[in-house]
Amino acid sequence: MDSLLPNFTLIRSGLILLLISVLAAILTPYLALPRLALSAHSIGITSSLLLICLGIIWQLLRLPSGLKTTAQACWLFSAFANWGGTLVAAITGAGGMTPVAAGNSTGSLIAEAIVTTLLTLVVVTTLLALSLTLRGFNNQP
Repeated sequence: MDSLLPNFTLIRSGLILLLISVLAAILTPYLALPRLALSAHSIGITSSLLLICLGIIWQLLRLPSGLKTTAQACWLFSAFANWGGTLVAAITGAGGMTPVAAGNSTGSLIAEAIVTTLLTLVVVTTLLALSLTLRGFNNQP
């Protein structure tokens, strides 16, 4: 094991995401898609708790240093990009990737492209992070 200390980067990032998710929720009624803003708030809260929990158990992960760093970067990116992409969609009305929360709303081409790119990358980085994390816990005795 690298250290017996928790991963304070993940914990601190989780707390920051929690704070900005709560603060951004204040804007919900004023955004183009309030229902999607509520989704962004829920995603931010859930992702922040995931990062905090991962930070607490991170020292139990048995992976080579490079893979551990990759997993951490993927978890951080996926948490913030998921929240940020959903919030951008709520602000701009770009609902193409989120038809359940956004209905038939669509934003500008650039807004839709940004949201599509972010949310697609979230899927890829989350799957990579989860695969690496599971591999690190499967290496336990």
